[in-house]
Amino acid sequence: LGTGLPELPLDATRGVIPNTGGRIVRDGAPSPGEYVVGWIKRGPTGVIGTNKPDAVESVDLLLADLAAGTLPTPAEASRAEVDQLLARRGVRVVTWPDWQRLDTLEKSRGAAVGRPRLKFSRVEEMLAALEK
Repeated sequence: LGTGLPELPLDATRGVIPNTGGRIVRDGAPSPGEYVVGWIKRGPTGVIGTNKPDAVESVDLLLADLAAGTLPTPAEASRAEVDQLLARRGVRVVTWPDWQRLDTLEKSRGAAVGRPRLKFSRVEEMLAALEK
């Protein structure tokens, strides 16, 4: 079951953050600009393939909210400010070029054993591969 985050509501019985179609619900109403996907959205059900349509549903709502102009405007919205916040918090950011490198590495690892790819199964493995 999901354990949630201190600043977000949690239905501890189901292990999900209360939501409607992926929009987080606070005090019975959707909370602008807050979305969930995966198990924290629907509970521990489904397989990896379940996550894609689940995420598409949430992203479609986010895009609809953007088009409707109902998303809140962040106080600090620049890319540089986000990067600085993540750096202050010690978050290792995986960039698009990093992801592309991991994709190439997984395919190379797979080719070595006669498979289309051999996926990294732990975040620590992925980050270590990026450091090489």
